[in-house]
Amino acid sequence: MIVTIIGIWFIPEVGYLAIIGLVISLLLFKILTSKKLFNQTLNFLNRIRFLKKYLEPLSSSHEILSAVLYNKKMFFLLLLSIFYWITIGCAAFFVIEAFGFSVDSIVNIISTYSSSLIIGALSFIPGGIGIAEGSLIGLLTFQGIDVSEAVVIVVLIRIFTLWFSTITGFIALKTSKSL
Repeated sequence: MIVTIIGIWFIPEVGYLAIIGLVISLLLFKILTSKKLFNQTLNFLNRIRFLKKYLEPLSSSHEILSAVLYNKKMFFLLLLSIFYWITIGCAAFFVIEAFGFSVDSIVNIISTYSSSLIIGALSFIPGGIGIAEGSLIGLLTFQGIDVSEAVVIVVLIRIFTLWFSTITGFIALKTSKSL
């Protein structure tokens, strides 16, 4: 969200999405850190029949979530996360530049790409598959790139940012002796 909000100055259309995402993130953070709100949310969601079996294990997890969110290393992890999002945004920028398109700035593309990933994440589909790509195509067309060219660019961006890191993670897991 931090990386996306920086881009509001470059693409005002993204601003509404970023603000909605920020409000949802802050609301989730508040629910996870407040025991009273956490229990009230679980009680509310328990009324939905098909969610009951999934919510039962969560009832005792507030202490663990609170300990993780208030961990001393959380600030370092936040900085590491921001660095990662900027890195994959730079990869998206280089893919777009490789196609010969002149974009306003690298910050613009970083914000565009992170906004599309947040939209994909809010869809609760694994990897945001389909939703993230569609929103990125839409945001790139706002910036003057043809739809057909945007589709090719988005496919390459997703290969280099999502699947490359996923495959690298699988290789690391397979070759790691301690895992």
